Amino acid sequence: MTIRPFVLMFLLSLIATNGSAAEIKLSSDYLEGKWVLGDKQRCGSSESDYLIMRRNGTVEMGQGGLAKIVGFWALDNDTLTLHMLVSPKSTKDENPFYRESYHYQYITAKVLETKPDAFGVIVGANVEAGMQTLSRCP
Repeated sequence: MTIRPFVLMFLLSLIATNGSAAEIKLSSDYLEGKWVLGDKQRCGSSESDYLIMRRNGTVEMGQGGLAKIVGFWALDNDTLTLHMLVSPKSTKDENPFYRESYHYQYITAKVLETKPDAFGVIVGANVEAGMQTLSRCP
């Protein structure tokens, strides 16, 4: 009979621990590092789109190991702002200006949820596109 209260206390402690682990505070420190679009299994894939946010406020985006976009990032409450220089190779735009030269791009993304190793965003006002998930890479 003494085992049941012990098991109950153990299970309650697990529930309390899991509840607090799921609540991650959004901050610049949390965002620092390498992230991949989609789930964590895409880390290291030559096909995956990645994002690296550095402590000094710079950002790099690309595919596989090839950087296609560089710039600066800032966090204000739950809004991530990106000022970027986009390489001509990163766009398939029919406009010859964008196809043959670098151009500036400004994006805001609203962070909707944060987990220990993933966060979800909606880019701009495009709610119909749905939430995109970024997963932390080791």
